[in-house]
Amino acid sequence: MNKTPNKAVKSTFSRLLASENIYVVHDESAKTASFDVKSRTLVLPVFKNMSDELYDMFIGHEVAHALFTPFTAEDEVSLKEHKCLSAAYKIAEGDKQFFGLAHSYMNIIEDARIERLIKDKFHGLRRDFYVGYEELYNKNFFDTNGKNIAEYSFIDRINLYFKCGAHINVPFSEEEMEFVDMIESTRTFDDVVEVTKKIWKFVKDKNADIPDNIEFTYEDSDEGDDAGESQGLDKNKKRNKFNHDWSSRKMMPDECITQKKFDEKFQGLINTSPYNQHYYYNLPSLNLNNAIVGYKEMLSHFEVCASMSNGRSGYKQAQTDADKFIADSTRVVNILAQSFMAKKAAKDHHRNMIHRTGVIDPVRMMNYKFTDDIFRRMKVVKKGKSHGLVFFVDLSGSMSVILEDTFKQLIQLVLFCKRVNVPFEVYGFTTRLRSGLEMDYRPCDEDMTEYEKNLRSVWNDVKPSHVKSNVDGSPVHPFTLLNLFSSKMNKNEISIATRNLFALTAYYKRSNLTIEIPSITHLSSTPLIETIVAAMTIVPKFRSDYKLDIVNTIFLTDGEPTGIMMNATNSHYMMGSFLFDSDSTFDLKDNMIQMFKEYTGSKAIQFFVSPSYSVGYYLGRSYTDKTRSETQDEYMEWEKTFKKEGWAVTHKDASKYDEQFIIKTSKVDDSDLDEVLSQRTSTVGIRNAFVKAMNASITSRVMLNRFIDIIAVE
Repeated sequence: MNKTPNKAVKSTFSRLLASENIYVVHDESAKTASFDVKSRTLVLPVFKNMSDELYDMFIGHEVAHALFTPFTAEDEVSLKEHKCLSAAYKIAEGDKQFFGLAHSYMNIIEDARIERLIKDKFHGLRRDFYVGYEELYNKNFFDTNGKNIAEYSFIDRINLYFKCGAHINVPFSEEEMEFVDMIESTRTFDDVVEVTKKIWKFVKDKNADIPDNIEFTYEDSDEGDDAGESQGLDKNKKRNKFNHDWSSRKMMPDECITQKKFDEKFQGLINTSPYNQHYYYNLPSLNLNNAIVGYKEMLSHFEVCASMSNGRSGYKQAQTDADKFIADSTRVVNILAQSFMAKKAAKDHHRNMIHRTGVIDPVRMMNYKFTDDIFRRMKVVKKGKSHGLVFFVDLSGSMSVILEDTFKQLIQLVLFCKRVNVPFEVYGFTTRLRSGLEMDYRPCDEDMTEYEKNLRSVWNDVKPSHVKSNVDGSPVHPFTLLNLFSSKMNKNEISIATRNLFALTAYYKRSNLTIEIPSITHLSSTPLIETIVAAMTIVPKFRSDYKLDIVNTIFLTDGEPTGIMMNATNSHYMMGSFLFDSDSTFDLKDNMIQMFKEYTGSKAIQFFVSPSYSVGYYLGRSYTDKTRSETQDEYMEWEKTFKKEGWAVTHKDASKYDEQFIIKTSKVDDSDLDEVLSQRTSTVGIRNAFVKAMNASITSRVMLNRFIDIIAVE
């Protein structure tokens, strides 16, 4: 049955056949399927009305080139100097006008070899090749209908024999069969070159023996009878239409017309609709030295601001508030730590295994009449897996109203990591640049020089990929990561870093108008996409530096990126040798999260601190729309729970995050019960405050336990 194949499935199939993560490019402008052996790129046109067997045959053929056709340094030089492969140059004996023809001869013989090898390697492809070539033959792709195969040129018959020989009888003379046997016995590419040279010489010598004045009857062509008369030929004379240049017959072998006809009709299989356009983005790696402001440098910048006379009182108050919050967070941090350690202890116990040694235990031996368990035991403990956390916090303008609560959530998680000795790093992401140049979107032409300068200072490999891209310019913009916390900090540095975040919140709450903050911390746009791409460099390095088994990555953001211009539909993202095909049912952000998870092996968790019910409503509606399975009543129940409990986890199909927490701001600050009770004087007031505080504590524990369940998984 003809249908439009699933391109994502075919891409995966191609990589499995190739046994490597080759680039698979669906290019709507491609004239044919091809494989670039140098860049390891399989280019497939956007096909239409094609059976699965035929599609798989094309893929198998091109992957066979990936596996068995070499590309050498000599080929690279020859392409640069002669515009052809070195083997084609040798076959044509250096004659430039024959390079293309020599390459076509070599390619036909190489096709026979690599198709034989790929079918030997993957026997399941034999049926695909059989059915695929049968389909092409029946559709007259080789222009064989009503033709006498015996009249075809030798190279045409070779092409037909090795492609459609199972469906038609292709005749050869005894002399020609020797060359066919040579082709069938080729094992290496060098064998192909040698056989091609012999066939090339055989055809040239045979053509040279034909007298110049031989007469041929003219076969009907698309040009009609007048075409023969205009060239001085009698209508009853014959001319071999499969040789296009008779004036140079003694100089060149025959052209392979069957392959030429195939290439022409192949275009009918290609979907040229503009709606099928594919986009390929080369994602660069992060320049760690230029893109990240280290935590020591951040402490230094804040210290300068704190030392200013008009800001001292503000930073002094911020320090007081920070110390109080750290003290008040002790209970929450202890809950997290106890839960985490309990789960790890349970896993450690589960890994403990008791084995009998085979050596008799004298103490147990006295029970030999009652049990056969009289041997000494040995306890075997398998090593547990080490954990690490990387946080990315949004420093965009849209976060201003929830920045304080977001920072509080972040600080509690940092204190938890320090408490259980889990390595961690915290980065704030912003479009503010060290140079002072602020560009959230693509700049104008007059700004391009400075823009490219900043772009290349932040990202490595920002030049366009060798894989064809349908989009001009870089897929990412300049931005900066601020290292706010690190597990390398000591207790005093964490206290000062906490003070600095409280100073930031005071500045944006306008509670202290005299306070100063570093210019790099002014809120900006939301470079979330750039941050996810950067995390693909940061997280693997973090894992390697600390020799960690498991890394969880947490994004604290309102979740909507700005300043990026990449489609989510028909898009493919590449980083190094890794290629990710987007899922059109999700947006760009979710696709990048999925690519990040596959590339790094890390979980991705989002904490969204909601300033009002409206934001929770928006996210709840979003997941309802995407899953398409929840009714309005189910959604209303979800919203009711969110309002009552103060937090919720979105539906698993809402996004590509492993878990997406939505937290009401009132649930972040978990004050001590003593402080709550001290504000009540009556018995009823104390009772109500106690019940309210305990309910809040239970709610917090449920959410925190859910978080611990995620990060404690091995």
